[in-house]
Amino acid sequence: MNRVPCRHYFESVSYTSGNRSTVGYKYCCDMHGWCGLSGWYIFLIIVYCLIVLAIGGAAFWFFFLKRKFGGKEEVEERTETNGTEDIQISIETD
Repeated sequence: MNRVPCRHYFESVSYTSGNRSTVGYKYCCDMHGWCGLSGWYIFLIIVYCLIVLAIGGAAFWFFFLKRKFGGKEEVEERTETNGTEDIQISIETD
């Protein structure tokens, strides 16, 4: 419907040069708001980026930090269960 004239305007030289004094700019960009990103799209892009960062942080914690600190706990458990420190030898002479 209204996008056909705007499609021709977006392919024109006046749109690519950034001329804002044309009728096509007034009709397509000012009246309909089809030029550039609206605030809603920018908000969605920011939310998606935050979700990707959260997933990356969770993956980093799970695959790197949890295994790194988990490995130290296992090593400490192994050294504690040696049992050589608990043996007491008593030498009594009468």
